[in-house]
This record gives sequence, C-alpha cells and structure tokens, in this order.
Amino acid sequence: FIFLWNCCESGLALLPRGRQHQSPTLAWRHGTWHLFGSRSESDRTPVATKGGRSSDYERVKTLTAEAIRCRGKEQGFDALIALGEKCQERRPFDFERAKSSQADGDGTNIIEKFPNLLSPETTRDLFQQVEAMVQKGWLSTNADSVDSLPSFHLNLVSGGKPVPVADGDGQDDEFQKALRDLLELVGPPIYNQLLPFVCQKLGSNNLQVDDIFVRRYGQDVIDGMSRNGISAHYDVYSRVTSVIALDDVASKGRNGLYTAVKEESSSSRHTKEMGNLSVTATSNHASLRRFFPLRSGDAVVHTWDVLHGVDVEPGIDRSSLIVWFTEKQTNKETKQPTILSPWLLEHKALETDNVAQFVLASALESSFPRQADSSSSSSIEQGSGDIGKLRSVDFYLESANGGNSFAMTRLGSICETGQITQGFCDSALHVLRRIQPEEEILELIGATSEGKRQDALTIEEQSTYLSRRFWYQGALTGNPLAQTALADDLMAMGASRQDIRLLAATLFGIAAQQGHQEALEALMRVVAFEAELGQFESEEEFLESPVVQTAQLSMIHQ
Repeated sequence: FIFLWNCCESGLALLPRGRQHQSPTLAWRHGTWHLFGSRSESDRTPVATKGGRSSDYERVKTLTAEAIRCRGKEQGFDALIALGEKCQERRPFDFERAKSSQADGDGTNIIEKFPNLLSPETTRDLFQQVEAMVQKGWLSTNADSVDSLPSFHLNLVSGGKPVPVADGDGQDDEFQKALRDLLELVGPPIYNQLLPFVCQKLGSNNLQVDDIFVRRYGQDVIDGMSRNGISAHYDVYSRVTSVIALDDVASKGRNGLYTAVKEESSSSRHTKEMGNLSVTATSNHASLRRFFPLRSGDAVVHTWDVLHGVDVEPGIDRSSLIVWFTEKQTNKETKQPTILSPWLLEHKALETDNVAQFVLASALESSFPRQADSSSSSSIEQGSGDIGKLRSVDFYLESANGGNSFAMTRLGSICETGQITQGFCDSALHVLRRIQPEEEILELIGATSEGKRQDALTIEEQSTYLSRRFWYQGALTGNPLAQTALADDLMAMGASRQDIRLLAATLFGIAAQQGHQEALEALMRVVAFEAELGQFESEEEFLESPVVQTAQLSMIHQ
C-alpha cells in the first residue's frame, strides 16, 4: 500500500500543474504481461466442497457484482471494503457440520478427521528427522505441478514402492538411510490404521497406498527460497488424499490446509436451479477458505473432488506428511492412459457432475496438451465403452454449461489463443447465451466497437469476445484468476479510456485483496498509468480519481 502511494506521488511529481490531455509516455504493452504468463497453467486450478453456508457464498457474489456494477461510486466502494474485510477472515473448518452434509455411500465429497494417527513420540521423532533433512538441503526444489514453484517435498514411497530401492550390496548412504528410517516410523500407522480407515469410509477394499511424501512450507526453506502455500487444486492422481500434521501450526484452524465452502440450498445435494439444470455453484474466493484444525499427529482425509490448498501466514513454518491412495489395477492389459484415473472415467454422474467434468478435462489437457486446441482433431480412444472419444475442450464446455466457474475461466484462456473452430464458437455461445450480462458490460468487454452482429464476427473477433465473456462469468464468482485475466486484456485493449481503466482497476483490486500478487502489481501500474495521462491539475484531484480511490480502497485492509 505504501508502494501504491509512492507510485502515485512519483507520478504526480512528473506532472506540472495545468498539463492536461497529453499522450501518455507509459504504454500498457502485452510484453509486460509475462507476470501473468502462468495463467494458462494455473487457471485450471479450481475450488468447492460441501459443508458451507449459503450466506458466505451468496455474500461474495453479491458484493463482487456490486463492486463491478457500481464501480467508482459509493456503493461500489462499500462493496470493495466489505470484500477486503472478508478476505482477512481465517476461519476453521467444521468437521461435524461437513459430516452431516455428506452424501451417504457414494464415495464422493468425503472429508474425515483421524485424530492422533501418529503418537506424540512418533510425531516428535519424525519432525526432528525432517528438520535435520531440511537443514541438510535434502528436500526437492523441483517445480511443483500446481504452481511451478519449488516443491520442498521428499518422497518416501512412490508408485507404491519405497524410495529409493536399496543397493544390491545392502549398503545405504546417509540419505537413503534417513528415508528408510522415516518410512519405518510412519509405515505401521499408515498401512495398519489409515489405509483400513480410508477403505471403510469409501466402502471399498480396492484401495492402496500409492505415494507418501513430506512437504514443508515457510520462509527461507532452502537457499533463500520460500513457499507460504499452494493454490487451490484437485488431486487428479489420487483417489483419496490424507494430510498428517507434524506440528501445531494448524491447531486453531487459521493456517495450513484449507478447503472452500460452497453454496448450500434447501436441497440435500447443495444445488441451485439454472434453467432446467440442477448445478453446483463454485467459487474460490479467498474469504471462503476454511482451514482444517489439526494438532500434531492428527490426519484429515478427503476425496479427489474436494478442492483444497495450503496457506501459511508469513513467519510461520509448517511441515506435513501426505499420503495418496489409488485404486488397484485389476486389468494389467488396459490400454487407457494412466493419467485418466478410473475414478474419473467411471464416475457415475460424469454426464451431469460439472466438477468431475472439469477435473477430467484438466487431466486430459495435462496429459495431451494439443486437446486444449479446439481446432485439433486429436482425441483419446477409450475402447468400446460409452465414453468413446474424449477431448478436454468438450468436457470444459460441458462443465461450464453446468455453471462451473473454473471451467469458464479455463475456457477464457483457451479462447484467448485464437485456436478455435466455428463449431466450438457455436457451442460456447450456447453456454453463454443463458447468462447475458448488462449491456454496459457487454460494450466494455465487447469484441468489436463497430457494432457488428455476432454472426458477422470473424473467428479472431469471436475469440476475443468469448474469452472476455468466459472470464467475466468467472470473475463474478470471485475467481481471482478470471478477474486478473479479464482486467489484463481490458487494459491491453483500451487503457486510454477511463471507464475501461476503472473496470480493470476494480477487477485487479478484487483479485489483489485475495493475495494475488500479479493483480497487485498490475493495480500499481494502472495507478501509474493514470498519473502519466496528465489529466489532473493537483494532487487532490488525482487522489479523487475513481481509479485511484478504487486502488486505495481495494487495499485498505492489506
């Protein structure tokens, strides 16, 4: 926030009194958008699980819509302040309430706590050994698959087998011995207690331990590198995941592993009506995070369709043990790619479950990247089953048609590439036609200023229009990735227009409140751009600019 004002003041210092309507020297160029370069990867990452309260989710949607619709006005400023206040909340997850809301016997949306899985003695010994390994720099710094930052993890078991395999002469070096000692500590409670517990909760004896690994979060973990969390995501490779606390950082439900509450209606399945569809509402707004209260040695278990992430306040270090459970392979001759997990392909409600559709689309795109290009004819054959030929874009469209904001956000980035077909455009327009925004918004995010009919637009123009429309729908649910992507594109389109700068500042501000660093940096640039335009005769007039006030009020609680 101090930097924001320094930015404002330095901009004003360059503007002599009376200088107005001169061409800006600061250009909003696509070359600076490399800060958002990870968008195409990270915006596949989503949110949602059962056990929330309608007031939380509905309040986020209402405030976000007000901040956007009433931008630059008192009501919009009030909404920005309220959203900022909500983002400061760090609330615990309610295990009992979640248990009462989970569906019986279908093996989905399960969240369960296993208290004291590890004894105090085992946890203490494990924590001390992990600390020693951290000090020796033994944790992996390879890029994490979720956010490409250093992973700070250490595998004990991978693919169901201990890591590493002992040398033939039985002589282990220090590192190998340390791994073996860790596994000897945690193996008995995981295989003898946790595995049966998970099988019982899912009503299946076809589960196995696939991976066991340690993760570390905190400042200056190795060689000055830090990690304070991991963004919200689904586990594509794990049917069930368990996270075991090795310290008391999460004991009060303010740090560590979290999920996100979702809309709860009068329906027992927590759905809302959208046309003739019954769909699940999704949002990953920061204020919807609920942290799992776990003491040292406690474990939490959740299924693949529970969105989760990690967030640790600055100055706090956290260590945890993670276990992935998968289904046993009963057919060794199967031809389906291993990335396409059977719990996704064989999901009973795949035709209607927008979360399952989104996760399967993400798995397909991750394994077969060309599928994100809707103009590509590549597809994955799945034998003679009902699934037939699979393409990630088809499942993204199905998920978006069910109201999934993460699918809409991802589709926005796919459209941005311009590699789309007319058939895809027609399907995308069918999804968006039912959720038409206000005319004013359509004009601001429109594909063309020439007033062309939709059917007269070129593929390139349709690509631009569709990307902004999908991002806008994601932005309304509170998704910071969609908000940042749309604001970025708007500034590249028409930064010289104050109404566009104001909408972009509002979107960047709402995303920055949620801890989105790229959005914060972009918000600073919008303010600097406002100053460079030279349309203000005094500092007071500059600070009264709706764009500057939006930036200030967005970050008032930071």
